[in-house]
Amino acid sequence: MIWDELGWDDEGQRQRLAEERLRQRAKAYAAPEVDPTPEAALLRVLSFRLGDERYGLDVQAVRGVRPLGQMARLFQAPPFYVGVINQRGQMMTAFDLRPFFGLPIDPQQSPPDEAVLVEGQGLRLALLAHRVEDVQPVLRADISAAALRYARGVTSDRLIVLDLEALLSDERLRLT
Repeated sequence: MIWDELGWDDEGQRQRLAEERLRQRAKAYAAPEVDPTPEAALLRVLSFRLGDERYGLDVQAVRGVRPLGQMARLFQAPPFYVGVINQRGQMMTAFDLRPFFGLPIDPQQSPPDEAVLVEGQGLRLALLAHRVEDVQPVLRADISAAALRYARGVTSDRLIVLDLEALLSDERLRLT
């Protein structure tokens, strides 16, 4: 009979099998969960909305997010520089991507009320946002190339992943 071959009637054998099963379960529970996606294949982006578009920035370039609050207007500046804000005693230029990219601004839409603080290329900017959404991992392979000068590409859910280095190196941002 099969039970005799398995030694099921042997109390010692049953005990050893039960202990082995418990050891295997303990080992499985103690093992850390491994994400099968290598870290290098992921890009963590902060996503935000501005007008009708969704943008994403590499979180390593983001220095903070805050309500826009009081803003001093700039006169005789390019239309994409809309003012300056005080960030902990430091003046930061408020930057609107829409006129910079040549996108229309819908007068019926409420003005942006959040700022994504970025720094690079010797510039500190507060990018305007209607709504900061979240930080999300994006597979680099899922970012499709796009014919957009300042973008790494676009994801399948229409998130435009900005190339902040390219954006901040644009000569139009240097005021003399």
